Amino acid sequence: MQSSNKISIEILVKSIESLVKDVENPLRKLGISEQIIQYISSLLNKYSHCRSQFYFEVIANILQYTLNQQSGLLHIERFLETSAPLEITSYPDELPFILSRLFSTSAALSNLLNSDTTLVNYLAALKNPLQPHLDKNYYLNSIIVSIDDSGPVSERIKAVHRMHTVQLIRICARNANPGTCIAEITAELSSLAEAVIEYCLNITADEISVNFDQKPESHSLFVLGLGKLGGMELNVSSDIDIIYLFDNKDDNNSFDTMRFHLSLAERLTNILSEATELGYLYRVDTRLRADGASGPLVRSIDDYFRYLEMRGEAWERQMLLKARPVAGDIKAGRAFLDLLKRFIFPASITRSPNREIVALKNQIEARITAEGSKKTHLKLMPGGIRDIEFITQCLQLLMGGIHPEVCSTNTLSALSILKDVNALSAEEYSTLSEAYILYRRIENALQWRELLPAFTLPDSPEEMKELSSYLYIQELPEKLDRIKEEVRIIYDEIFTIEKSESFEEMAVRSVMSQAGDEKVKRFLENLGFNQPSKSMKDLSMLVFGKSAGTTDLTLHPSIERFLPKLLKALSALPDPGGTLERFKLIADSYNAHSVLFDIMERNPGFFELLIKITHGSVFITDILVKDPSLLDWLVEAGEILYPINQKSISKELKCIDSEQDDDISFTRECVRIKLREKLRIGTRDITGISIPWQTFSELAIVAECIVKAVYKRAFREIASKTPLLSHNYAFGIIAAGKIGSEMMDFGSDLDLIFIYKSASEDKENIDIPKHSITIAQQILSLISGFGVNKIYDVDARLRPEGGNSPLAVSIEEYKRYFERRASVWERLALVRAKYLAGSDELKDEATSVLHHFVYNKSFTSAEVIEIMNMRKKIAQNSLKRYPGMINIKSGYGGITDIDFIAQSYAAHYGAGKPQLRLCNTINILNALCAESLLNRHDVSTLIELFTFLCNVEKAIRTGSGKSVNTLPKSGIELARVCRLMGFKNVRRFNKQLQDVTSLTKELYDRLMQELLDSAVYVKRQKRSPR
Repeated sequence: MQSSNKISIEILVKSIESLVKDVENPLRKLGISEQIIQYISSLLNKYSHCRSQFYFEVIANILQYTLNQQSGLLHIERFLETSAPLEITSYPDELPFILSRLFSTSAALSNLLNSDTTLVNYLAALKNPLQPHLDKNYYLNSIIVSIDDSGPVSERIKAVHRMHTVQLIRICARNANPGTCIAEITAELSSLAEAVIEYCLNITADEISVNFDQKPESHSLFVLGLGKLGGMELNVSSDIDIIYLFDNKDDNNSFDTMRFHLSLAERLTNILSEATELGYLYRVDTRLRADGASGPLVRSIDDYFRYLEMRGEAWERQMLLKARPVAGDIKAGRAFLDLLKRFIFPASITRSPNREIVALKNQIEARITAEGSKKTHLKLMPGGIRDIEFITQCLQLLMGGIHPEVCSTNTLSALSILKDVNALSAEEYSTLSEAYILYRRIENALQWRELLPAFTLPDSPEEMKELSSYLYIQELPEKLDRIKEEVRIIYDEIFTIEKSESFEEMAVRSVMSQAGDEKVKRFLENLGFNQPSKSMKDLSMLVFGKSAGTTDLTLHPSIERFLPKLLKALSALPDPGGTLERFKLIADSYNAHSVLFDIMERNPGFFELLIKITHGSVFITDILVKDPSLLDWLVEAGEILYPINQKSISKELKCIDSEQDDDISFTRECVRIKLREKLRIGTRDITGISIPWQTFSELAIVAECIVKAVYKRAFREIASKTPLLSHNYAFGIIAAGKIGSEMMDFGSDLDLIFIYKSASEDKENIDIPKHSITIAQQILSLISGFGVNKIYDVDARLRPEGGNSPLAVSIEEYKRYFERRASVWERLALVRAKYLAGSDELKDEATSVLHHFVYNKSFTSAEVIEIMNMRKKIAQNSLKRYPGMINIKSGYGGITDIDFIAQSYAAHYGAGKPQLRLCNTINILNALCAESLLNRHDVSTLIELFTFLCNVEKAIRTGSGKSVNTLPKSGIELARVCRLMGFKNVRRFNKQLQDVTSLTKELYDRLMQELLDSAVYVKRQKRSPR
């Protein structure tokens, strides 16, 4: 079988053309899998504008690039789907290649292109896009020629974002070529960043100078790039570390001058980091400035020199080794760096090289290699990137006073020069440079897919094999092991390694040490604590409470045994610092630290439960902090073992209603019950005691019990003032949405509709509509807790005419509305509606009215098309509202796709099949299968997909307890979601999610098309003579 990466583009294009002509397809003979061929065929049939030479070449290039063919085709489908037909007839030869590599390697950039398909035109206009462009001016010119400098600032900023994305796509395509040097890629990314910063500074100067009556060019601000930016080593998702300085060359250090430059720096930072439809340009980190985050954002050169001479520390010398002016007054920036050498390279460092290196090592990084170190973290692992950079920078500091030529900001260049001055042997140079290039290639590969910081090596053989293939490196794990060991040998030979304390000793030291203990900070940092200083304080407060600061561990006899267990448990989590903080809050509220420690030591299960709660859910932690007695109720009383008891909750609410005279006290007790039961339900869910559907159902039951209790209280209060309402009058509440389908989640609101019916005549002079609205308002006031004790958020907009109509509507008016003015979307929405609370005599009639409206007739073809267009609009609005984010509910391939399938089919076929008249999506799907309206394979697949997506939504909401449907961008929050979903690796989770949404969208398209075909058939059948 011929490998597709050896097949010419011309042959592949001709083979793809044959699919359109429906002739015997030669792709099979070329070794392309049947699944891929079927996928391509479906694209060509589905999108007519795809049948052109341009798209044939894009698909051919995807096939030639044997990696990620499925992903590449998925993203070209989304490109075709989310854009108006884009007919491309004239284009440079490189464009199909660029788009193919983009679709195959970067989901995040593909999504950005899908959100603005005009970017293709800008890509087509690039000259020599696949050649390396290392000069900042190339990028600056590409920005300038695409922008009208006389236009408004907002449009100029949007244009910068657009060209930034275009250049990232270009560099992404180059990066996918294994022959491209990684140093070129990082240099191009760095030059792009410089150009963006430079142009944005020009925008800022034009904007700010007007307010200060200055000319735009009058400023002397320059931007000093540090870290990877300074070293021309940026990754695609790197932060940019910068310092703002200005040249007070005319001895103008006035307040107005400072304020002018401060305004420039603040506005520039905002422009670079604020989000737009194409995301943000860069994450800007200015904390490396003098005095850190608490210091002024901008300083004059003289002021900065005074700071360095009086208070500059060793780590700042190391940091400034990579300083480079990247924008603004470059000349002043270079002059500043020339003067800076006396600080970076003091004369006294030229003596006794080995002793100086050891001294620097002790001052700058108290390295610890205890248990819990990040052994798969490219930067932190022994023998990793940090070791190489540490070796390089320390040798530069040592040798720079004698050999100024070693002062290169670029790591690879510095290593080469260090070899030339005999600071490194040829063998050491070869090892370190080979390792650094490999690590940066891996780092780069991990980050292009999602444009997120990623440094962790894959932990599964499959993912490691995929990474090896991407890098075209055989036996990558073995090579990594060899290189790590060789780097570590060099590190150990250069630095004198002091004897490390044991993990247990360091754990105890971490609660006893002073704030400045660098060794403890590094120990905690290696365990994954992002803010080690804060975590040191939290540990001390956790152990000693109000007596924090004491060193008398005899206060807690079990502490030396407990602390190592705690830190080991925390180090296995993606957010150990946040989990520790929440753990401490619970211990503080418990108000008996030593007792709590004793319990946890005796009962490992209790300790494990607390870790799961504090890691898994912020809102469950908050419940326990507010009422620590619930911890005893949950564990000691064994309530965690039992599901909720609906009768018991209803009885308890009834007692509360009778005992509490005022409404505020009543709502406070309702909130207490709700939180208590959410604690039970959430904890059972996090620990895996209950299954997901039980979690959703139990949350709905709690809400139903509370709504019924609220209704009874509200009706009684209003009826007591109008006794005639107790006769020949009925009031009811219809539940829809999550509560109607018994699929409530943490943070779900309540979709409620209020109806009434009265047999009374006007002779009693009772304004029935007014009193009905008063009852509904009282119900809403009670559920909202009068602004004090909110129980739930309520959405009452599903009533006839929405938010502009009366809050309560008569059953007769409801019926007339359905007959005359109701929309197709309301039929779908009310599939999940049910009579929840109110007068029993109204229940049957209300149910009958609902069912008659929803299930009375099959859909026409026009109605099915309207439903499909409505779903498309929902997904497109989600893309606009959450650019670059994944919406689990309303995005393409989300929960709403499966809800629409179930609701559309149920409403369409429900007229003659009452067994389809169900509220819950899974129950509807099973009923459709039982009636042979959907085949068993499709239903089982849909249920599996629906279960996964609902679990993701639940995991998102479990953390915060809020109604959120978008996958978090934060690395910590995303890792928490992955953990709750049972994934150890974010990348594996993202791939699974991509597969699920892709298959969901595919099933939605096919099944809704089948429903449309059925609607056409039914319509014709009605017109045929009998």
